[in-house]
Amino acid sequence: MKIKRIEIEGFGKLVNQNYDFSQFTVVLGNNEAGKSTLLAFIKYMIFGFENRTKSNRDFYPQNSKIYGGKLLLELDGEEIWLERIKTKKSGTPTFKAWYSSGAEISEDEWLELISPMSVNLFNQIYSITQENLQINREKDYDAESLDAQWRMALTTGTVALYDKEQHLIKEKNSIYTSPKAMSKPLNIQLASLEEIKRKIADKEVEEIELAPLIKESEERATEITRIRSLINQLEKDRQDLEHKLNYEENYYQYLDLSSELEQAEPIPDQAEYDDLLAQYEIFNSLQSEISYLEKKVDSNIEQLQLLDKPRNNFLLEEDTRAVLNQIYDVYQQALEEEKYVNQVSYKRNNSWKFFLLAVIILTASSLIMLSDEYRIYAYLALALEVITAVIIYIYSKTSSNTQDIADTNALNDFFNLTSYFREWYQLPNDVRGQYQIIKSIETELQNLYLSFERYDNLENEDDLSQLYANLDDLLFKYPHVDNVPNMIRIWQSTEQKIDYQKRQYNALSRIFDLSEDVEINFDELAIQVEEIESQIAVLNEKLNSLIDDNSIISVRIEQKKSDDSLEELQMNLELGRTELSEIIKEYMIKATQIDLIKKATASLSTHSLPDILKAAEEYLSFLTDGYWNQIDLDNDLLMLTNTDGVSLRLLDLSTGTRDQLQLAVRLAFIKAKNLNFPIFLDDSSLRYDKDRRGNLLSILRDIAREDQVIIFTSDGAFDREEKEKEVIRL
Repeated sequence: MKIKRIEIEGFGKLVNQNYDFSQFTVVLGNNEAGKSTLLAFIKYMIFGFENRTKSNRDFYPQNSKIYGGKLLLELDGEEIWLERIKTKKSGTPTFKAWYSSGAEISEDEWLELISPMSVNLFNQIYSITQENLQINREKDYDAESLDAQWRMALTTGTVALYDKEQHLIKEKNSIYTSPKAMSKPLNIQLASLEEIKRKIADKEVEEIELAPLIKESEERATEITRIRSLINQLEKDRQDLEHKLNYEENYYQYLDLSSELEQAEPIPDQAEYDDLLAQYEIFNSLQSEISYLEKKVDSNIEQLQLLDKPRNNFLLEEDTRAVLNQIYDVYQQALEEEKYVNQVSYKRNNSWKFFLLAVIILTASSLIMLSDEYRIYAYLALALEVITAVIIYIYSKTSSNTQDIADTNALNDFFNLTSYFREWYQLPNDVRGQYQIIKSIETELQNLYLSFERYDNLENEDDLSQLYANLDDLLFKYPHVDNVPNMIRIWQSTEQKIDYQKRQYNALSRIFDLSEDVEINFDELAIQVEEIESQIAVLNEKLNSLIDDNSIISVRIEQKKSDDSLEELQMNLELGRTELSEIIKEYMIKATQIDLIKKATASLSTHSLPDILKAAEEYLSFLTDGYWNQIDLDNDLLMLTNTDGVSLRLLDLSTGTRDQLQLAVRLAFIKAKNLNFPIFLDDSSLRYDKDRRGNLLSILRDIAREDQVIIFTSDGAFDREEKEKEVIRL
């Protein structure tokens, strides 16, 4: 498998980043540049997102809402796209995978395609870091444990299985080591079971000795139970009788109510009831109408009394109507005559004004002609004055004669007719003004006619008489119709009493036998209660005596009896045996797991260890320029030999040499497994000098001919040594 391209939407500090990979790629960047983040992205895309734990970082991006991205792979000659996306931090990630041809791949199918590769193999084998290359990181270790770790590394490619084996051995020894180790759980449980068995034997002897006392106590307990049962039964009987006595008042109320209902009037059936209600509604309607008409008649009478006034009586006289009609007949003629009279009066009343005008003119003329030169004119003016006076006199006489001959008959008739109303109305002096008053009198008279017509009681009295007749007919057919509300209240009361009687009957019938016509004697019931209370008192005295005696026996038994019961001890024994079985099972599981690891390791050592040792020997020799050229495994003891022929144990090697040996073993193991999966190296060569780093690059380039190699490093020397297209700078 080969990684060709990475497209990151958001992952840690990497947001919207795309990277292309070749068969041999160096990812170069300083510390905190994102190298480990990019490696984690590759792992998450292939195997799935991991939840944040103490050992797992949280790569959720701070500057992006999308978490994840895409990965383009080449597998068996076909390109495959992988996409894993989370849109919410707590949401479920989505998975998509498809061939470049478009065919989709499910997540199960994808994991099947890369099987047997797993996230553990990725972390422990194919992701090579300084941490997982170091074998024994503890200060206190010996040659034997170191050799064991190296044998495991040669066999499995990692010391993880060795660590697992040591952990299982530690857990197994914490359960059991030898019979003398009494602090171990297995021995503690065995001792506890022996103690329980001893207590059970003692308890069995104890129960044989206590058997007579226990039998006597059981007999007394049986008698106590029997007497208590009798007392409970008597108490129940007493409570039943007292319960009946509590209903004495209710019982007599029931009898009285039954007697009252026997004498009550029967309640009509529904048809009679509805008919009576309908007639009562008719009765109410008639009563309402009569009341309304009576009030209306009374009101009309009051109004007519208010209208009985002298002026109204004057207006209603027949002469008034005749006078009004005559006034209407002469009005127009009178109006014209009044107009003519007014004109004549105007002329007569204004003649002196003409005379005054003439005097003024003549006087003015005389003043003008005071001189001789104008004397002739003075005479003329005087003559004009005389002529003017004559004209004025003639005019006055003419006006007076005209007035005398004027025909004012209609006008006089009008004023004579209107004087008919002067006693009741204030009349002006002119025809038009008096006529307006006459019109208002006409309106008043019409209103008066309407009022008398409105308050006329003739029709109302006829209606009232008919209603009285209808009411009499109704009362004749239904004499008690006016008492219906009271009758309904009585019937409703009777119905309520009947309902109450039924409820009383239902309640009392659960206590008394009401089917027989026999009155209950409550005095006898009270006597029975007293007798039962006397029996209970005797039995209680006997019961207390038995309880006291049994308490004494119980104390004697408890004094001789141990704390635990035989049943509890036997139950504890069974529980202890179950716990012992679980402890033994856990111990055997640990032992079996250890044995399986040893057998698996031995089997792997037999088949794959020679090839791995040979490849590791070649890689180590190349790394060290041939200085360490031989790796031997003799009687489970790993030895390294150099060009000087000196063989050293692992314990005697330097840390740097052991690191190089572990890298050689890891590469040899990967080569032997041949899983066609990329190899990732994260700053694995920081402790190497320039020559050995160059040797390592040569080895990796040689491996890259078959398997993709991706190096994550902060060493700037790689930037100078590698081709431009093989370097990704962060």
